[in-house]
Amino acid sequence: MRSVSCSACGQQISDAAPACPQCGQPAGRTGGGSGRKRGIPVWGKILLLLLLGVVTVGFFFAAQKPSEAELRQAIRDKGKELQARGVRAPPVLIDVPQYADRFTYHDHFFSSEIKFTTDDGKVITVAFGQLGKITVPESW
Repeated sequence: MRSVSCSACGQQISDAAPACPQCGQPAGRTGGGSGRKRGIPVWGKILLLLLLGVVTVGFFFAAQKPSEAELRQAIRDKGKELQARGVRAPPVLIDVPQYADRFTYHDHFFSSEIKFTTDDGKVITVAFGQLGKITVPESW
């Protein structure tokens, strides 16, 4: 074993000693320290875990939103359902080429939607999806 100098009092001590026998300074520590541990405090670790949990849950919910194809299919299905009941409704317009550019897909973090622009410029939400559930109103 070799000898090292205590960083607090200068006494020669063994490098295997846990502390200086003269002044009690822990080995490997510099003098004048407050004795506090380094690193992230407990409250910081808890806050970090909570933040990580919120982000994880957010991405889970974001992954549950329907795609554009799923929304468009839901509009088609609603149109077929209404036609079977003898109701002529706007959802059948989704596949008519002259109206194709009036349907726009909007992707949000937790939801997605398809909007339709009418002849007078009014924008109407025709399909809304969130958490795997899609809502298509009967009339718009």
